[in-house]
Amino acid sequence: MSCVMQGMEILRVKMKYRSEIDGLRAVAVLPVIFFHAGFSVFQGGFIGVDVFFVISGYLITSILLSDMEAGRFSLASFYERRFRRILPALFFVMLATLPLALMWLMPSELKAYAQSWVAVALFSSNILFWLTSGYFETAAELKPLLHTWSLGVEEQFYVFFPLLLMLLWRRGRRWLLPALLLVALGSLAASQWGAHEYPSAAFYLLPFRAWELLAGGFVAFYYKRHDRLAQNPQLNQWGSLAGVLLLAVAVFTFHRHMPFPGFSALVPVLGTVLVIMFATPQTWAGKLLCNKLMVQIGLISYSAYLWHNPLFAFARVRAEFHLESPLLMLALAFLSLVLAYFTWKYVEAPFRSKERFNRRQIFSMSLLGSAGIMALGLAGHFYFQAKEPKVDYRWSEFARQHECLIQDDHADTQAESCYVQGQNMVLLWGDSHAASLYQGLQGFADDYEISLSQLNQSACPPLLGLKQADFERKNCTAINQRIIDDIGRYRYNTVILHSMWFFERVPVAYDDISRSLGETIRSIKKVSPQSRVVVVGNVPRWYISAERAYVKTLAARPQIEPGQALQSGAIVLPQLEQALRLATEQNGAVFIAPSAYLCAPGAAEHRDCLLSVDGSREGMAYTDSGHLSKQGADALVQRMAPQLKEAVVP
Repeated sequence: MSCVMQGMEILRVKMKYRSEIDGLRAVAVLPVIFFHAGFSVFQGGFIGVDVFFVISGYLITSILLSDMEAGRFSLASFYERRFRRILPALFFVMLATLPLALMWLMPSELKAYAQSWVAVALFSSNILFWLTSGYFETAAELKPLLHTWSLGVEEQFYVFFPLLLMLLWRRGRRWLLPALLLVALGSLAASQWGAHEYPSAAFYLLPFRAWELLAGGFVAFYYKRHDRLAQNPQLNQWGSLAGVLLLAVAVFTFHRHMPFPGFSALVPVLGTVLVIMFATPQTWAGKLLCNKLMVQIGLISYSAYLWHNPLFAFARVRAEFHLESPLLMLALAFLSLVLAYFTWKYVEAPFRSKERFNRRQIFSMSLLGSAGIMALGLAGHFYFQAKEPKVDYRWSEFARQHECLIQDDHADTQAESCYVQGQNMVLLWGDSHAASLYQGLQGFADDYEISLSQLNQSACPPLLGLKQADFERKNCTAINQRIIDDIGRYRYNTVILHSMWFFERVPVAYDDISRSLGETIRSIKKVSPQSRVVVVGNVPRWYISAERAYVKTLAARPQIEPGQALQSGAIVLPQLEQALRLATEQNGAVFIAPSAYLCAPGAAEHRDCLLSVDGSREGMAYTDSGHLSKQGADALVQRMAPQLKEAVVP
């Protein structure tokens, strides 16, 4: 197959078809699929989305410029093409995977899934996932429609871009490129700032991503003036090769914990631009991309992108992570390509044909389809909201969220009301797990006339000197040091340290955690020698959610006496517990192991632990996979009260 075929009609716009662009789509989609499959060698595979953005910007801008030069541009034609391209396959995959959601998701998960249907129909799923990207939200790997965020970014861009282009085209073409360049530079600057200051917003939202689509657009502008960038074979050879190498560097060396997009995204964006500009049939890069297999994968890349994430997410839900295997994920990756081929052939291609569906039919079906998807989503939201277990989720009241539990990367001070002064002053210091424990400690403090303060920050364990990017907020070091200063200022009688001491998906050596905990205890005693220190170890946790564990346990043990506590297999991490105990006792502090009070005796990593205080859903001890509910916190504190009293009450 030649890399350039003249005169191919693409939706009424005559353009040169370059099959290396389809090959480049394959380079974009395969790393994304393997990244989401969990293959660590493709740790930077998420940059495939950036490649798609540049390709999209190049192709769409080329079409818009061709239409405008020919005097035939119309918004109706433009959005007709977008609807033909995007909606049929998107709605088909959503409907095809709906039965998996209904079979395998819990009511709370189905409610969130239904919300994502509404957002997809409105092309605003990027905004939804940004708004729900907080610490307590479902793991990204378990959200079947998370990948649709990129469609939201693109379609929002194409609401504004054609209008801006048309306005500048009519009012003064000489200002067209400078104006777009100014927008792109502003977006890039915002992206760099946001990647460090507001990483979730920078990742999901259009203002921080627009420059990537515009980068592809600038290539289209250049081609309109010069047809081809260069006739120099050496320039084509080395320019396209440099582009491929930049993409390879990004795929194999980038990782999810680096600031992104920002200036880091210049690597895949520039790589894509170089490939588009310089790859020809004679270059090494062109020969690679024009390979028949690469071109075919590129042709089905959109459908493959749609299929892969729901398949992976539902498999993980079903397998509960610990049963997930590389072989299974590889098989699902292959299945996504197979399903993509048939979706491309029998869904995408027919709807792109004007002979089968005219403009009126496309607009009618798009409107009805979007309305139907939205209606299903809204109905699902309210239906499954009513089905959710009535666990006490009143974090704002009990944990004093946003006052004493900071969740903002830019806040470093709790409210004055968090500092409670009086007799027998006790400070609870930790992360969101400490905030959940606070719910149970309130009653204990009242019983023993304790002045209980809490200074907590989500995803910031009270570990000094631990240089780990994924503990997890950017301001952890500053907050922890400020709390040490506060301890010296207020001279608390007792400091209780509690946290999720270990993130399974961000491995840190137990010795490093133990060493850092020892440093924290010594720092407390240095600034406040009279302070007693109590370390509360990891609370047992579940693979995905307590709700899911409850349903499975109830199915296996249907005969439960009313009011009887319910236990089920949880993760205890006894080696971590031992490391924490050793560091605590070596530094003259008291260690309390929640597993000793919530779980069956033993030393195994998986033990039966308290799941529901009374056997009911409403009595579940957890709100998610690891945070104690009000009921769970009360139960833990009541059970460990004798040991806690000995350590805290004079």
